[in-house]
Amino acid sequence: MKNLINLFLTAILIVACSSSDNVVQNETPIEGKWELTKMEAQRTRTEITKEDIPYEEFYVFNSDGSFTKTRITNDEVESASGRYTKENTNDWKHLKLVYSEDSQLIDNCTGEAVEHLAIEQNELKGGSAPCDGPALYYSPVNNKD
Repeated sequence: MKNLINLFLTAILIVACSSSDNVVQNETPIEGKWELTKMEAQRTRTEITKEDIPYEEFYVFNSDGSFTKTRITNDEVESASGRYTKENTNDWKHLKLVYSEDSQLIDNCTGEAVEHLAIEQNELKGGSAPCDGPALYYSPVNNKD
């Protein structure tokens, strides 16, 4: 009987230790190029698709934790870079992007050199929507650029 109880407690311990709240199962792969495909004005719920956005914008996430954000307007190219980490806070899966220096490409409500992008199914969502700015939606690019 004692062996049966020990076996039962060991099984419970193994199951309890094998799952973690901070591990994301079936997570969306982040590495690669993600392009801006949609903007949404929060107050009016107006959606602007890629074809009507007056610039091209994309992130490139590298497997070493570095990233670059690039915006191309006409013939002008602007870039900013830094480091990113994957975070899972209260069931909110997101990327925390910390830029190496201040840039006008950083889109948030605080003015800090940090952005947060929500990780959704095959999509990243960022922007300054919490402070009445636009929500920005990025989709992965399947080809190698």
